[in-house]
Amino acid sequence: MNISDFTGPGSLFISIAVFIYTYKNFKRLKSFDNENHFYKYKIENYQPIIINGYKMLDAYEEAKPTFEDIIETKNQEKAEEISDQLDEITDQFRNALITHAFFLPENILNLLQHFYEELYSTIEDAELNMHVFEKNYEYFEDQLILILNLMREDLGIDSINTRLKKRLSGS
Repeated sequence: MNISDFTGPGSLFISIAVFIYTYKNFKRLKSFDNENHFYKYKIENYQPIIINGYKMLDAYEEAKPTFEDIIETKNQEKAEEISDQLDEITDQFRNALITHAFFLPENILNLLQHFYEELYSTIEDAELNMHVFEKNYEYFEDQLILILNLMREDLGIDSINTRLKKRLSGS
């Protein structure tokens, strides 16, 4: 027996081991790329929903003084104008929800749909009674904050921030 009897099978074994390691590494990196791509899409789809949700609540908040004026003066024309503006901003939220719903987890999607339906059904009551409007505004703001926190949890924002902070501080 000479050394060449061992190098042939040894080289074959090493080649197979390197091939398996390289293939597994390729699959793992490809999986990471897909996960990163999906995560990026989730962020891009959450953002318009959150922005439109807060725009909608801001529009209702800004309409409070106008509602008070409408109640005092019984100005039906102004009431319809404000109602149309609120309907438009509410529709923008609904359109954002429909457009970006594909990447939302079912629990968050259900909460957002429930939020929208409750808010939309409250609009007519709010136009008639300022106290109902103010009470509901705080409730809807709390609901939107709850949904926002669920989105943050789904994206793992806090853990990413913690890891990033540790990495940047060198700990």
